[in-house]
Amino acid sequence: MSRPGPSERRSPLRFLLATLPAAGHTHPAVPVANALVERGHEVRWLAGREFEQLVESTGAGFEPFVHSHDPAHGGGLAERFPQREALSGVAGITFDIKHVFLDEIPAQVRDYRRVLATYDADVVVADTGVMGTRVQHELGGPRWASIGVTPLALPSRDVAPFGPGLPPPRTNAARLRAGLLSFGMRVAMRGVERHHAVVRARLGLPRSPLGVFEAVASPYLFLQTGTEAVDYPRSDLPPQVHYVGPLVSSGLPSSSATDWSGLAGGRPIVVLTQGTVATGRDSLVGPGLRALAGEPVHVVAVGGERPEVLPANAVHVPYLPYDEVLPHASAMVTNGGYGGVQIALAHGVPLAIAGTTEDKPEVAARIAWAGAGLDLRKADPTEAALRDAVRRLLEEPGLREAARRIAQDFAAHDAGRTSAELLEALARAPHEVGPAAAAGRVPG
Repeated sequence: MSRPGPSERRSPLRFLLATLPAAGHTHPAVPVANALVERGHEVRWLAGREFEQLVESTGAGFEPFVHSHDPAHGGGLAERFPQREALSGVAGITFDIKHVFLDEIPAQVRDYRRVLATYDADVVVADTGVMGTRVQHELGGPRWASIGVTPLALPSRDVAPFGPGLPPPRTNAARLRAGLLSFGMRVAMRGVERHHAVVRARLGLPRSPLGVFEAVASPYLFLQTGTEAVDYPRSDLPPQVHYVGPLVSSGLPSSSATDWSGLAGGRPIVVLTQGTVATGRDSLVGPGLRALAGEPVHVVAVGGERPEVLPANAVHVPYLPYDEVLPHASAMVTNGGYGGVQIALAHGVPLAIAGTTEDKPEVAARIAWAGAGLDLRKADPTEAALRDAVRRLLEEPGLREAARRIAQDFAAHDAGRTSAELLEALARAPHEVGPAAAAGRVPG
């Protein structure tokens, strides 16, 4: 179907964005908000207090979470759920779904109702972590679109169940293993689905026929960050799912620029980071600094605990927008936050990934499958393993070549513009059509 013409684009629409109050959920919406505002639309954005300045920098109107949990008022995940740090794999996934995501649905619905009472949005646009979005629609709210901020988690006959980080099954043995895992996941998820039903019943809704991974996906439009170059092929991709390109943002720029190449003195720069969520223990920054202390590299360590004595070949900063240093980097060691991984790939930087919580095993598995990095398969690799991984990233040309191919693919996409065009088409689709028809009206 043809794209909207210039006059159609100028017709103003109203969008309400909603993102969980966490960097990995908020930053992907920045290119979307920027593009919608640039195209003349009104945008309000329901977000955490910490991100008020970032939201307003896009031209969107900031709306704070009042009822739903905001770490700015009540502590982060480690403080709320101290038992969570010891969980990984299926146990970690099911705990997070129940207590970090599903339990927030009633409060999120109250926040939606508060904003929508005075703001007649044409479309709600929410990251997949805001699980109250489908419920607000079922209770009479506007149509909605999803922003996928992790690797695509929707079930498929062509991929293994989401969570453990298994590659697509291609052999009979792998298919058998995937089948057994799928059965085990269904058993493990029974408690999650019961919990989901209880939360919905509190709002007067019947049990959902959808599993939680499907329930977070809008049937109208799903904006998936990244491209198919960093995801597994699917023959059953739903029609409303669109890989729009890397939806990434490093956030607000630093107050002063740094000459990273000058500081490195000709040595390759290695970025070392533990991300913004899994920070309960120092499993990467400290060990990584020690592992690379004697290597002919310049280490830029971001976040984590600053050691009392830094190696001579390293600097440590509590926070740094990735796109300020990654254009100069030769390798990145990370726990696998998907936003930072995509920024690295956008600059053709190969990665070593060490993460076992949230979606990180799936991120690591996909990067290894694409040939653009190494899956260390542990959250706390040894210093020897970290040192060997960095040497491989710097010495094996195939890893950098794959990362550069992905960078070229990313560069061919304008994620913000594409997302805005898709959202405009959804907003202008007749309200009487069903989800499948609305998806069909969205430009590819």
